[in-house]
Amino acid sequence: MSVNGEYQRILSNLVAFLERTPVPGSEDWIRELEATARVGRDNVSQAADRTLAFLQEQPAPSFASPLEIEEFARLQEHLTSICSVVLGR
Repeated sequence: MSVNGEYQRILSNLVAFLERTPVPGSEDWIRELEATARVGRDNVSQAADRTLAFLQEQPAPSFASPLEIEEFARLQEHLTSICSVVLGR
């Protein structure tokens, strides 16, 4: 799978997780991740840069379950790693 394909896949997985476990603030995450996915179809570097900025600025949604917190953290870490690879960091 290409880096762009992996980027799109993990974005999709994170959006699906947020849709399955809605909490206050998750709508903002979904909206931004869907927007970066659209940007990534044309320019994966720009999308990765935008995604990293969002991940650094936006607080994580407040999940109630420790399992949800752990899964979100795992998905977010994977997305951060892919973005770093895309940007050569």
